[in-house]
Amino acid sequence: MIAYGLHTRVWLGAAALLIIHLGTALPNAPANVGTYQFFCVLALTWFGIDKSVATGFAVVVFVVLTIPLWVLGALSLGRCGVTLASVRAEIDRKRG
Repeated sequence: MIAYGLHTRVWLGAAALLIIHLGTALPNAPANVGTYQFFCVLALTWFGIDKSVATGFAVVVFVVLTIPLWVLGALSLGRCGVTLASVRAEIDRKRG
């Protein structure tokens, strides 16, 4: 939050993180797209942060947390010699 320019207290960040985790604990869209941002904006606006600032922060944090996971996953698949097509084919084969 400090890197984004939101100079708030630590407890506010912890409370926002708790609200985000509780909100995304329920089954929702793949990779929490939309749900993560909604609960992040909701939490931050509850604590008095402007909605447009909270929205920008939610998008930036989501990208910063998600893109490295996608890259590491793609690298791992590539190093193992596995493709997404082969994974899908195996899932379809096991479903019968």
